[in-house]
Amino acid sequence: MKSFQTGIVFLFLAFSADLSARIWTSADGRTLDAELVSIEKGSVTVQRQSDLRKFTIPIQSLSEKDQKYLEEYSKNAKKLEEGIVALMAKYPSTIKKKVYKGHGKVSFRKESNAYKYYKDLEVNKPDIYDRYKRSFAHIDAVNIKSQLGNIRSRFERDLKLNEQRMKGSTQIALQAQLNVEWFEKSLEPYLKKWEMLAEEI
Repeated sequence: MKSFQTGIVFLFLAFSADLSARIWTSADGRTLDAELVSIEKGSVTVQRQSDLRKFTIPIQSLSEKDQKYLEEYSKNAKKLEEGIVALMAKYPSTIKKKVYKGHGKVSFRKESNAYKYYKDLEVNKPDIYDRYKRSFAHIDAVNIKSQLGNIRSRFERDLKLNEQRMKGSTQIALQAQLNVEWFEKSLEPYLKKWEMLAEEI
């Protein structure tokens, strides 16, 4: 256990909101019902459930079973942090399409010679693209499950709202079509990768 005790400088381990308390046992057999808070410089901090008092305990004074538990737990926490950093860098790009106008209608296709290039249309930046980007940027090892739950709920609402708006040949309908395409082809696969990472906790 020596390499584990001396190798960790600091690692915050309370990366899940639903951490359950466990019975910690010292090397001489004493027990403590408490929740893991952190590991720092060869010691572990736990919080007793009965009175919420915190204790900092040298790792080497714990039972071998608890030392192995902490070692495995720290590996999972490190894996989670690395996964968060990797996914942050993979936020999906936006979608942009040309819009054509003719006969008082707009379309992504040049349906006839009467349709002329009108403008470029992009996924709604402030209300959708940028807002979701900020939401993912606020994810950390502590709030990952609750934050993803909020993002999933918002995603379902926004997708449904844009699906309701996408019928017709107006610019509002085209904007909704573009938003839905981005939701389904880009954002949802990205969100699922986050949810898979959270499930590994």
